Amino acid sequence: MADSKRLGVESMRTIVKEPNQCSEIEIEKFIQLVVEGGEVSTVGLRNRIKKAKNLIFIEQDSQCVAIGAVKVPNLEYKNKVFMKAGVTQFTKFMHELGWIYVTEAARGKGHGRNLVFSALRCIPGACFATTREDNESMHKLFNEFKFSKAGKPYKSQSGDYQLVLYTKE
Repeated sequence: MADSKRLGVESMRTIVKEPNQCSEIEIEKFIQLVVEGGEVSTVGLRNRIKKAKNLIFIEQDSQCVAIGAVKVPNLEYKNKVFMKAGVTQFTKFMHELGWIYVTEAARGKGHGRNLVFSALRCIPGACFATTREDNESMHKLFNEFKFSKAGKPYKSQSGDYQLVLYTKE
């Protein structure tokens, strides 16, 4: 019998869970990768993760190599994001696609596409997402999945870069 690794075939699986279905090890791994991706305040991160609708993990050869989430943003946060982008109509956007991160070693293998696809299957209506203005990979993915740029880029609170708001109805 041939060894799958020797043939270049890697085992990959996508796991979608509600946060309360995740083990403490899974939550810790999710936190670790969110932090590794940067751009997110760690203050209250564990609580924000536990309030998400779904967490998505992609494992490759038994290692978690990518994560994402369907978030349920509070009104204050949603208001702030949309107002900074100059968009006033936001009440229909009940979910946010966020914390999308693929480890450097696993990039270029379609994991980002798999994360977005899996997340969108969990969202019952309109959603939004933000990404860095210079993150061309995410812009391409959002366009592929029929997201639209909304408003204007705005300065991030987490660093010296601009964010772009995307919406999908």
